[in-house]
Amino acid sequence: MMYQIGLWLGFAVLALYVAIRRKDTVRLYNSAWLAGGFLLLCLLGRGVLLFAYPGTFSSLSAGQILLCLWRGLLPDVLACLWWCGPVLLALNLPVKSVKWQKFWLSFGFVWLGVFALALAGDLIYFGFVHRHAGSDVLNLFSLPSFLWQMAWLDYRGVLAGGIVCIGLVGWLGAYIAGKNGHPAKGSFLWEGAFWCMLGWVCCQPFLARPYAWIPYGYQHGVAQGHLIQNGVFTMWNHWIFKQQGYTFQKYHLPPAQAAMDPQKALETAKYFFMSSPQEQPADLHYPLLRKRVQFNADARGRNVVILVLESLQWKSIDALAGTATGATPYLDSLIAQGQVFKQFYSSSPDVSLFGIGTILSGVCRITGFPYYGRGLETVSVSALGRLFAKEGYQTYFVQASSYKWMYIGPLARQMGFTVYSGEDLTPLLPYRTKETVSDYEALMRLADSVQNASQPFLGVFFSLSTHEPFDAFYPLAFGDGKEKTFAQQFASDKYVRNLAYTDWAIGQFINRLKQAGLYDNTVFVVVGDHPRRGFSGSEPKEMFRIPFVLAAPSVLPPGVNNRISSQADLLPTLVDLFHISQPYAAMGNSVLDKNTPGVAFITNLVGERVGLISEDGVAIEPLAGQMPKSDGLSRQRRQAAELNRAMYDLLRQGRWVPAETAGRK
Repeated sequence: MMYQIGLWLGFAVLALYVAIRRKDTVRLYNSAWLAGGFLLLCLLGRGVLLFAYPGTFSSLSAGQILLCLWRGLLPDVLACLWWCGPVLLALNLPVKSVKWQKFWLSFGFVWLGVFALALAGDLIYFGFVHRHAGSDVLNLFSLPSFLWQMAWLDYRGVLAGGIVCIGLVGWLGAYIAGKNGHPAKGSFLWEGAFWCMLGWVCCQPFLARPYAWIPYGYQHGVAQGHLIQNGVFTMWNHWIFKQQGYTFQKYHLPPAQAAMDPQKALETAKYFFMSSPQEQPADLHYPLLRKRVQFNADARGRNVVILVLESLQWKSIDALAGTATGATPYLDSLIAQGQVFKQFYSSSPDVSLFGIGTILSGVCRITGFPYYGRGLETVSVSALGRLFAKEGYQTYFVQASSYKWMYIGPLARQMGFTVYSGEDLTPLLPYRTKETVSDYEALMRLADSVQNASQPFLGVFFSLSTHEPFDAFYPLAFGDGKEKTFAQQFASDKYVRNLAYTDWAIGQFINRLKQAGLYDNTVFVVVGDHPRRGFSGSEPKEMFRIPFVLAAPSVLPPGVNNRISSQADLLPTLVDLFHISQPYAAMGNSVLDKNTPGVAFITNLVGERVGLISEDGVAIEPLAGQMPKSDGLSRQRRQAAELNRAMYDLLRQGRWVPAETAGRK
């Protein structure tokens, strides 16, 4: 971030020097009027946002607000360049004509008025859904006649006033250009240099992949993300997203779901997630927001470590598969002390971000609504890290990959964790390249952090070594020659070889906890992000089935649990186990609560299929055709579609959790 800011500041100084050398202040002043007007509007919009919706930003300090204004310059500049870049180029053409300047500055000010209307629309929309307009705009852009009719029928006065104001600011632009006088024409060298630099700047919003900018700022939390983002930028960015052909995720409901009764869909969601007598509704405006009033186990004051292992599969773990390969002795030891959930499923078959996102927030991938990294970070959700932070826990998230790896680092920060990544880890083992780090380095960083914790801690580790390519993350030497043993013993399956290395690294971490006297007071969770790609078989259940072990000695008895559950159940389970008193919302239930139905909501990669796994079997609804009749598995498919519709409505309307509930401590 600082590197980019330094480059841009250096470029600005150079551009100013070139502008001065071309010896024409008139074109420079007119350009400054236009660009300054856009940036001033953006700043004013943030002021209105803070004033109009104080509850959303009540958790932010004055320093954080100022930092958000600074960070917001990037989306502001990009939005301004999208809207007025061509006008800036036209203003700076070497044309010695006042009429030329008057026309283009007037045209630019008209665009400034349209920009103000769009910004005002986003501020009003924010009050309804508690987030900036985003993917919703894709649907509106496809119905211009509907937009015009709605504006004319419901907001005729506002529309007329807006048109008058746009006309006035257009006149103002022509007036300012006339007062500034005649433009001059400098040497060919400096004119050409300045115009090339300006052209390069104006092209920047179109050179970057548009969706890469959507989550900008939200890694600092939802409240800060809302303040950093510019509403016009988010709308325009999604439109660019659509125009450039990124159609693999169409953010709208399939016709069959759009025709469903939303109230009936909501009742289905309440049946699955609001039926426990041990929980109470917390806010009627947020239908799935609930608060636990009775608890099924007591791990208060204990530490918790969640080991999320890449592509984890049953048959590679001795204690689960009933084998004796010796590949996973430390995981076997944890499993022997814990409850093993034999019917536990991932929310998606092969995407790490979907798995991690569901574990940390309790929100599954929803058809029709963007997931994390595409827009879900703009919605207030229950965040695992912040729930524990508000209970006095220190929270850590470590991964051996880079911070932006699959957007997992920014997501972890948004979920309330202190994030460590491969970029700031020092290699402790020899690897193929000097820059490589893997699971051992990440776990040692976590051990260093929790060893100095002055209060209970929540630590999450996301492994890397079992991610392809397997040779890239496997050390050349470790554990007094263990790498040679594993390489020989599992030569035909490098996945198992690498899992054996991860298990060894987990063992070194456990030893560190024992040396620090923390092990006996720590609850361990072992879970996969998704099944191993290509090795789960064709049977629907096995395409989603992953290991889940909850090891809480002296709190929960070890054994096997046959309850059907999923990654969305993890957050509610920890709320139950650690007596979290704060309200939360999730697409799951505590696995310790016997009063709730055991189900797993599932979806495939592109989201055109959703389904439910229950005691009745696996029901997958393709969403492309008509809704099935309500009998047998057809009824279950309908319930899956109704759940998807209810979640879509609540997320789109900003009715998942209140902003203050999702805010930082």
